[in-house]
Amino acid sequence: MARGKPSERTDQEKVDHFAYIVDQCWSSTAVTQGTLRAKFSLNSTLGGPLEITTDLGDIDHVRSLTLTVRQLLAPQEDSHFERVSKILYKRLTDDELRTYSVNNSAEWKQMQEGDILLKQNDQPMRGRQLLDIWINGVAFHGGKKELDLYLSLQEPLRSMFQQQVNSLLMDCLNISRQQRNVIREAYERSAFKFD
Repeated sequence: MARGKPSERTDQEKVDHFAYIVDQCWSSTAVTQGTLRAKFSLNSTLGGPLEITTDLGDIDHVRSLTLTVRQLLAPQEDSHFERVSKILYKRLTDDELRTYSVNNSAEWKQMQEGDILLKQNDQPMRGRQLLDIWINGVAFHGGKKELDLYLSLQEPLRSMFQQQVNSLLMDCLNISRQQRNVIREAYERSAFKFD
């Protein structure tokens, strides 16, 4: 993604904006009504057909949530998780909170760059690639390459893809809430040094 104009927000405003976006995610219909789900199973009996069972929740609610979550994932956004994590590392004055923040950052990185979650034509796909395909190809139809990748997935891979995306969105919510909790605690402890 191309980067736009540099933000005029201060570090403190970026941290506060991040906390606001996380709260928006957690107040989304997909979360409050429990319609973000990620269940997938394959069943087969000897000589019987392969049966795919999914419960992926309400796709419209998931798309709506994705619109907000994408602000935590997009590098050009002030609320980008990694950008805010760097600010926290620099601005926190409490070593315990800094350690929690660093651990959250490591968990975020593992979620995006760690395990191979799906393979298509022997190409491994990790969290970052799956979220990119979902956000830029499927949910918002911005990227032809991403949409073509999604459309090339045959069942059961397409159902597995959506299950993995929904699971990744849940991870994004949980890790970003942990980071938001660090921010709240830092304010309570007066543990920020903003110049």
